[in-house]
Amino acid sequence: KKIVERVSRIVSSLDCINYVNIPEIIDENRNGMPLYRNLDPRIFASILRVEIDREFVVNKAVPYFESEEKFKAWLEETVFEHGIRSLVFVGGARGSINYPGPTVSDANFHASKLAGLSIGNICIPGRKNEVERLVSKTESGCSFFTTQLLFEANTVKKLLMDYAFCCLEKGLEPGKFFLSFAPASELEDLDFFKWLGASIPVEVEGKLRKSRSLSKDSIILAVDLLSEVVEYVGGNRLPIPLSANIEAISLHNLELAGEMAGRLNSDCIV
Repeated sequence: KKIVERVSRIVSSLDCINYVNIPEIIDENRNGMPLYRNLDPRIFASILRVEIDREFVVNKAVPYFESEEKFKAWLEETVFEHGIRSLVFVGGARGSINYPGPTVSDANFHASKLAGLSIGNICIPGRKNEVERLVSKTESGCSFFTTQLLFEANTVKKLLMDYAFCCLEKGLEPGKFFLSFAPASELEDLDFFKWLGASIPVEVEGKLRKSRSLSKDSIILAVDLLSEVVEYVGGNRLPIPLSANIEAISLHNLELAGEMAGRLNSDCIV
């Protein structure tokens, strides 16, 4: 109840927030079996919907389903019983595991058969062969991507250029990209970001660790990076819609994430 009150207060105060993106938190044992520790994101969305007039985006790690049929049943339940129309499909934690459920592309294909769904996937700009992955996911029905947390702009700028070119070659409509940022108020936040897989350049991390106001400087960094990417995409006339995905990551940064959202909206044209 306290979390709902906090989220509702922040979201309701910001007209720039169009979606509330709810992650799925999973631990995985060494055999690749999932351990669910948190409330079902669909149920949490139903609770929040009473307080917040926004569209909800629910994340789901699809390889952990026992079969594709189980996934299809979950999908129909999500859409028709929970009223969720925007989904982000996530892959398994390890490529070495032979998971029983569908791949992300298979999930995209099945979901694309239901009219009116907005299907999203994850983008990791520095990952090998990421452009090919993005194109394949676009072909299978994905219409938007949320990136890994960003702490530099050059990697994602090159990715967007290459992706736009490949889509043009194949006659595909490029997906929308939600560039992800998170505020930091403690040095431990930076360690946690890296543990989650974020790539933080040494010079950027050094500046943040020496900062006298980490909260302020982490927001300034996000504003600068988003502005740089928006200017690059516009200057090169890339047909890729951009927006921002603000992640609180930890509850102690929830209000700070709201502040970051307000700053990005006022300082960046997206």
